[in-house]
Amino acid sequence: MPKQNMDTRYMQLALDLAQKGVGQTEPNPAVGCVIVKRNKIIGQGYHKRFGSAHAEVEAIADCRSKGNLPKNATMYVTLEPCSHHGKTPPCSQAVIAAGIKKVVIASKDPSPHVAGNGIAQLRAAGIEVKIGTCSKDAKYLNRWFFHYALTGRPWVICKWAQSIDGYLAYKDTAANGQWISNAESRKDVHQLRRRCQAILTGVDTVIADDPLLTARPAKGKHPLRIVLDSSLRIPLEAKILNPAKSKTLIVTTAKAFKINKHKADALVKMGVNVLPLTSSKKHCDINELLTHLGSIGIQQLLIEAGPTLQTAFLTGNYANELQIYIAPKILAAHGTASISKAMKNKLSALHLTQTNTQQFDNDIKITGLIE
Repeated sequence: MPKQNMDTRYMQLALDLAQKGVGQTEPNPAVGCVIVKRNKIIGQGYHKRFGSAHAEVEAIADCRSKGNLPKNATMYVTLEPCSHHGKTPPCSQAVIAAGIKKVVIASKDPSPHVAGNGIAQLRAAGIEVKIGTCSKDAKYLNRWFFHYALTGRPWVICKWAQSIDGYLAYKDTAANGQWISNAESRKDVHQLRRRCQAILTGVDTVIADDPLLTARPAKGKHPLRIVLDSSLRIPLEAKILNPAKSKTLIVTTAKAFKINKHKADALVKMGVNVLPLTSSKKHCDINELLTHLGSIGIQQLLIEAGPTLQTAFLTGNYANELQIYIAPKILAAHGTASISKAMKNKLSALHLTQTNTQQFDNDIKITGLIE
């Protein structure tokens, strides 16, 4: 097999390993690593969870646990080795100390604290470095990480479940149940929630459905829950305000915050954070909100809301990705919260890339990136 094809093969294996960490490593990227010597894999590893050893260190340790020496081997890693002290020591120094002869890297790390420094350290130590093998796949795997590093703002995912005829909810939830999608689709949504650092909904959804907006099962990371509430109408008994489940942020306008100061104070006493947006007038300013969320380290923001908010994020060009669950149902007169005309017009004009479909029982999930 030609050397170029071998490089691709080993890097694809490293990418498959990296995929295992998605949902656990955030806000760190998911990274995989394969170490090869004399055309044989002698060690492999991936970044399993935030705060744990990085992929390169895991792979080197795997070599040694099997009695293999990584000296003079080739390392395939999906992202440039880090060069700074964070939760763990710099991987670049671990690679150098292991005596690795060559490092094949899928993509440079765009983060300001890395940005080529890891590569420079490897080359200064006499290690041959090749960059760009499976670069497109590596950037897609960590698309939110790259977006945040380059813009300082969250990667926004608009997600909803709908019937075939475009309704997002039943009129009578007591008779038909709260969900249009099935149990397998909802299980997938909880995995998506776990991957994100924040979930956003509107106050109308809170009043109508009283959701928890947590990731289940309860064990593991929980995203920040955000409610857009321009008039501070949220009921104080809403489930989403329970701080024992997860942290909650109520976003409102400066005017509503001033008029309803007593309610804002009551929310704060309950352990809820309240953010008045200064540039907002009648409605909360999404642009200001995204800038704020970026400043507190939110890389992925999941929008779980009705058509009004989904339309606002889509027509304002704030969304980066769509995840739509379509149930094989026609609700007609039994449906409510239909996709708006403005939302339909925007969706019809979108150009989606990296599209993918998955089936969960009879539901179909469509995923696509907004170009």
